[in-house]
Amino acid sequence: MYIMTVMVKRIKTTKTNPSSVGDNSIEAFEEQQERLRLEKYTRLVDNGIEAIKRADDIIILRFQKMIEPSTLQRSIGQVIRIKTKEGEFMYFDEILSGTDSLGNFHNASRRVGMEQLPIVRARKEINPKTAEPEVVDVSVIGVEDRYFIPFSKQNFDLLRPYLTDFVSLVVKETGNATCYSGFTIDEFMECDFDELLRIGKYGRVSDREYKRRVELAKKNAEGGVIVADHVSSE
Repeated sequence: MYIMTVMVKRIKTTKTNPSSVGDNSIEAFEEQQERLRLEKYTRLVDNGIEAIKRADDIIILRFQKMIEPSTLQRSIGQVIRIKTKEGEFMYFDEILSGTDSLGNFHNASRRVGMEQLPIVRARKEINPKTAEPEVVDVSVIGVEDRYFIPFSKQNFDLLRPYLTDFVSLVVKETGNATCYSGFTIDEFMECDFDELLRIGKYGRVSDREYKRRVELAKKNAEGGVIVADHVSSE
């Protein structure tokens, strides 16, 4: 949630190209996530909107200040593949843990590879004194989903040492935001996106059974006769 009030404070940050990561490593992905987080708040402040930090951002910043860097450990419990008009990307949910200078344990979680940047709209009116347009109101009208880790076997391999034993591998279908899971690591890495969608929707079936299920789904959508589903023995 963003709270909108007028203010003059400005956050100084370095803006980078969000569609690329220079040195491919999990640390580089995390650094890019930090830059996007700063851009998110800078967009608001630059438009005179007070940027109240989200709770999850506050927690991760506090965690980073408390722990000794040498004790940092990470584990990844979920990886998501998504295909947009810009290309195919992935993002992941990680749990960070470590100890402070007194040996106390701390942990925090965050999502890396995706950020929701606010879309800001300004309303202008003509100033009767100057006869010039000026901004009289600004508001957040939505968010822009920004992805920056291209999906590839090489990039996924960077995450593998940190995957938990029960990691959830998810394919997210754009448009209706439907998600499918239950894939093996090999399937997730080797299959193309459409093939994973097919497995997620219809299961690991033969081409003949796949076509039958597609036709059945079309009939159901069109209000046709519903035929009992079954798995082909072929």
